[in-house]
Amino acid sequence: MNGYVLAQKCLTIVALLAFLTEIVFIVRWLKLFMTKSKDIRAKRISAIGIAVSLFITGTALFANYYVAVNQYTKEFGMDKLQTFTVESESLGSDGTWAQETGKNHGNVSPHLKWVPVEGATKYAIVMVDPDGSDWLHMYTVADITELKSGQYTNSTDQYVGPYPPQGTHSYEVYVFALRGDPYEVSERLDASGAKIDNIVSELNSGPEAEYGNVISYGKIAGTYSAD
Repeated sequence: MNGYVLAQKCLTIVALLAFLTEIVFIVRWLKLFMTKSKDIRAKRISAIGIAVSLFITGTALFANYYVAVNQYTKEFGMDKLQTFTVESESLGSDGTWAQETGKNHGNVSPHLKWVPVEGATKYAIVMVDPDGSDWLHMYTVADITELKSGQYTNSTDQYVGPYPPQGTHSYEVYVFALRGDPYEVSERLDASGAKIDNIVSELNSGPEAEYGNVISYGKIAGTYSAD
């Protein structure tokens, strides 16, 4: 749980307790009023209690709102993240992805391996083709630190191998270390427009961490040529 979420939870508890205290003082004040009590001191205490608890409730709610606004408008970028190394047996020494990783040559998802990241429980793996209008070729979330070659073969909902229409394209694989499961990303597989900055921003929030879900990332890239 990050600082923003913890602060929001604490402020919510404070606001709730203050509200319940306010209700108690209101009920006490109404009882004194309806019974036409002449206990001025009791009435004064009840009135002060109502005012103070109302002020605390309002202040806690405002602070909660302020934290939420700051949480979602805080500047975030990949340049602020630490990095780790990603290795692949599917990437040749010449910097090209193995032929079988291509959509038309087996659609075998590449082997990927990295060292476990402290604090991470999930890893989001993303493959994009920046030369093909940021075409999204792979998106999956795993809880392991090594993906075997072909682990997602023919799994078109998670991997669609390279198939450049012509020439040679670069295919970049990103591995994002996450504190917990992310919310769904809006980019569609096997479609253009998958800006990596947008993807990492979406991954940066999730049920376990409303902001700050991404701990660090690794990247490996290679080329693939058209038939």
